[in-house]
Amino acid sequence: MKKLLSILIIMVLLAGCDLTSGKRWTEHRVVIAGSLPAGGYLDTGNPIRIGKTISADGGNVSDLFDFDAVVYLKNMTRADSVQLAFYADNSVFGFIDSNNEMKIRFGETYRIDAIVDGNHVWAETTVPDSVFITTDPLGNATGTRGYSTSNTEPLPQIEFDTCNEQFPVEVLFTNNKNFNMRYRYYCLEDFSTDLEYTTVVLGIEHPTSDQEDDWNPDFGGGMRENNWIARYQPILNQNNRWSFNDDYYASGFSFYGKYLFEIKIMDDNYYKYLSYPEGYRFGGVNGGLGYLGSDYAVTFYTNIVKQYSR
Repeated sequence: MKKLLSILIIMVLLAGCDLTSGKRWTEHRVVIAGSLPAGGYLDTGNPIRIGKTISADGGNVSDLFDFDAVVYLKNMTRADSVQLAFYADNSVFGFIDSNNEMKIRFGETYRIDAIVDGNHVWAETTVPDSVFITTDPLGNATGTRGYSTSNTEPLPQIEFDTCNEQFPVEVLFTNNKNFNMRYRYYCLEDFSTDLEYTTVVLGIEHPTSDQEDDWNPDFGGGMRENNWIARYQPILNQNNRWSFNDDYYASGFSFYGKYLFEIKIMDDNYYKYLSYPEGYRFGGVNGGLGYLGSDYAVTFYTNIVKQYSR
């Protein structure tokens, strides 16, 4: 339900925010929001959300959605298409490929065509090319040290002070085209004033009790989550492969403890939506607002510690 409420709030904000837009919307605007997962499908974990803005000065929340919208996913590379179906339960809603008919393939171009209240809205995205992502290019991982691709106890450990040196991020590419990348650091620990910051600033070593609401806010990731988004270009490594190496990423781990660490390569639409001011204007939606992106993501898990205990 929290996810549904967050989307509702976003759509309301799009309708009338004096601080971020030059003018208020005086009529409904169609909103598309979603990202195509490379190698996967538009299933219940990856729906395309389609709705409408309402005025911040007053409007009917029921007008946010048009469950009768006609929505197609088209593979422009292969000249193929499938009609998406609306899906909703207590925590997920949106349009999905209910029979998993169209796989999202690396390097291919896809389009969402939607008819909402008689208005044609569309967006295109080209899925990033195939990449290989690793957090152990040096071969230092063991059963108890490094990262795991599953959240299974006990998680392997990484010493914070040696993380960058021992476990740098490496991404291998098939070409040297610019790419967009996002790191997501999400602390899996429950809030406690016993949590310790990995970097002490002004003598503050622990969060305070009045910060508990900031740990699990209704909107956004809160203080337990950090995100980093940037655009880079691969370079040739010593093995004559196009690569990106990062040995300066560990500062995103704000606390000692268990973490989800996600590395995501994304298209330009998704990048602009997340990083530009008023990004919902630059997400590739024609005739509306929001974004249609595509991405490839790998999720890792680890336990950030001061010293190895095993």
